[in-house]
Amino acid sequence: MAGFLPPITESGNEVGWASFSADSNSNLSTGTQIKNQAFVNFDGVGPFNPAPKEGPFTNTIDSAAPNSSMTVKLMDGNMIQLNWMGEDDLNGSGVKDYTIYFSDDGKPYETLLSHTKNTSYLFSGEEKHTYAFYSISRDNVGNIEAAPEEPDVIQYLYHHCDLNLDGIYIHDYNDLMTAYKCFLGITGNCGINYRDWNLMKKEYQCFVGNP
Repeated sequence: MAGFLPPITESGNEVGWASFSADSNSNLSTGTQIKNQAFVNFDGVGPFNPAPKEGPFTNTIDSAAPNSSMTVKLMDGNMIQLNWMGEDDLNGSGVKDYTIYFSDDGKPYETLLSHTKNTSYLFSGEEKHTYAFYSISRDNVGNIEAAPEEPDVIQYLYHHCDLNLDGIYIHDYNDLMTAYKCFLGITGNCGINYRDWNLMKKEYQCFVGNP
């Protein structure tokens, strides 16, 4: 009967479709919308009807890669707190994930995290090493941020000294003075270990690199 389709069987021979592809202009800006609507007429009966009937398919152009940046914070011991964030261009598809790279003492960069959706990581390093980090972001249509010429952050891990286990890590002159003032009684609320001259002497030797 004209205008009616036969029922679909397990063979699937009754199913038909049409497809096409089109390339967008290379100069289209992010946010540009491309709409497509098909119209179907069966056996020449009746008007052409839209397919899908809900409206046209809409594709939105995202022409630019996202960008990202990192920050670091020294934690206790040899731990470095890494944080990063990113954003896509205006009206873009949004940041999908990040890949984090690091270098140890100027060696070639290695992948620390690949395609992670997290925005922080606690990195464990070694004393007297210099670490460089950078992030690469990827958006939801596959645009990837270019690698930077310089790392986002560089962090040197000092030779930490806390031989009296008071929680004060001596890695610079200010920390050493804080410990010394505790020993002399100039600064209050210091641990009892600061009364021990031998421990203080060991922390100083550790600070100068001769533990």
